Amino acid sequence: MPASDTTPAEAAPPELAIETLPEIVPPRPRTRPQRTTTPVNAAAAPESISGPVAPPVAAVATTTAVAATPRPAEYTPPPYAPVLLDWLGRHRDYPRAARLRRWEGMPRIAITLDNSGRLLALSLAESSGFALLDEAALDMARRAAPFPPPVLPRGTDRATYIVPVQFALQR
Repeated sequence: MPASDTTPAEAAPPELAIETLPEIVPPRPRTRPQRTTTPVNAAAAPESISGPVAPPVAAVATTTAVAATPRPAEYTPPPYAPVLLDWLGRHRDYPRAARLRRWEGMPRIAITLDNSGRLLALSLAESSGFALLDEAALDMARRAAPFPPPVLPRGTDRATYIVPVQFALQR
C-alpha cells in the first residue's frame, strides 16, 4: 500500500486573524417624533381633542440634546472580523510545495472592500520571507472575492483590513 504524500499534521489549514480594523465612528442616532398615547378607555378620553397632543417642551429639548451628542457606547457595530476570517478560511490553501519544504511564515495582506463586499484593492502589507506563501495569501483573498458586505459607518464607502495569514505546520 503506497504511503500518502501528506500526513494529517501537514494538511492543517493556516490560521487567520484580524490585526487592524478601520476606526468605527458611531453614526448619529435618528430622532423620531414623540408619539402620544391614546387612552385605553375611549369613554374617558376628552371629546374636544381632534389631533395628537404636542409633546412637552422639556421632552423635545432632551431628545434634541441626546441627538446632538451621541456617545460611543450607544452604537456597537456588528463584528466583521469573525465574518471576514470565516470567509477567508473557506478559501485558504497551504501550498503543497511549501509544506514539503517545511516552510512556515505569516504574510500580512491588506484588503480594501467597498460597502457591498467588492474587493477594491489587495496588496501584500508584510512578507513572510517566502514568495510562495506570500502569493498563496494573496490568491486566497482573490478566490474569496466577493466578500460578505461589511457594516460601515454612515458616509463611509470603503474599509481596509490588515489580515495576517499564518502558515504553520502542526508539530
